[in-house]
Amino acid sequence: MTYNKLHILLITIVSFLVQNVDCAERTLLLGPKTIGRGWRDNIVVLPEQFKDCHTGDILVLYTSKVKGGAQGAFQDPLNWQAVSPSTAYFDVQHPVQISITDSMLVIIQQRGLAIAGHDYTIDRLTCTNPDDYVETPIFRGPKIRFGSDWSGQLPLDKSLFRHLQVGDGLRFYIQDAEADAAFKLMNFRYDPLNSSVDGARIGGDYVTYTLYEQSQLLQLHLTNDEGVAVRVGGKGYTLTKITRVSYVGERDTLHATAQRAPKEYVLRDGELFHGEKKLPCDWSGNITFTAEAFQNCSTDAYLMVMYRDLIPDCVSQISFREARHWNDLGGNNEVQYYPLDGKVVMYHFNSAALNNVKMRGFILNGAGATITRVVLVKP
Repeated sequence: MTYNKLHILLITIVSFLVQNVDCAERTLLLGPKTIGRGWRDNIVVLPEQFKDCHTGDILVLYTSKVKGGAQGAFQDPLNWQAVSPSTAYFDVQHPVQISITDSMLVIIQQRGLAIAGHDYTIDRLTCTNPDDYVETPIFRGPKIRFGSDWSGQLPLDKSLFRHLQVGDGLRFYIQDAEADAAFKLMNFRYDPLNSSVDGARIGGDYVTYTLYEQSQLLQLHLTNDEGVAVRVGGKGYTLTKITRVSYVGERDTLHATAQRAPKEYVLRDGELFHGEKKLPCDWSGNITFTAEAFQNCSTDAYLMVMYRDLIPDCVSQISFREARHWNDLGGNNEVQYYPLDGKVVMYHFNSAALNNVKMRGFILNGAGATITRVVLVKP
């Protein structure tokens, strides 16, 4: 066998072995995928990605660029209903862990999984085996009942958390949860540790608080004079035990079989919008622009609005509105309308328009065309 043939054979063998490593963690979707405003965006993870998943496996959604109030959702692509009660909406400030139920498994293996929501970016979706998590009890009771008036609370000493590390989770086991049961995790001053455990709905046998950042770990070691670091609260459930959950499996660094999200366009300098926004003839179409891009503008700056696909028999126009009351952006008593005749619309700022966009941004409203680009020009 010649050197070249042997070299090719070795490369083939190595490639085969690399692609067939049985990682404990499997990457199902690799982003980025931007989920924008208003529950408009989603991505469907195809059914074949879930063929090796089982009931009890854990889906982990990794996110970034999360805006205030952002939410995620796991939906059935057939009818856009939640695949389980706990996935109708959830907080996405940190990675989200969802256990696969029997009914969920049927949906995702037959039709796939739609990931939706608003105001965040999907980085990755993975599936891990529950056997790759080790649980160690840190509180075994006695059981405590949290009534419907939110008055119950369980103080926990900081010594319970001495072995925790970033990446670990605190799992709180629940019994006899009422329909409106809620869970709350607080520091010793009764402040919520974060929004994900500030009256969170209880939809299963446990609630998990995962430590993704060093600052979360530090919170568990700050105490009052009595050594109390954390208080468990809420309503309508019984707490039976608390465990430490640690991941001990292998991480998937190859992403060999992952579904890739479509490549996203990155806005260039000055671009505020690039895409296709249809403006129907009924004036229902609009694009909202936030104030950040205009902070260093002066009155010599202007906007260029580009468009195409004028709708026949439609009065094609756009208007520039201030973002609170939809009045004219430039302060005119009547809203100014700019005709769309196949050319670019140029909008020059006066002092009133500049003040409005710096304070609140603006709304581009119109009819009868498709907006393709909006560019801010600062001479």
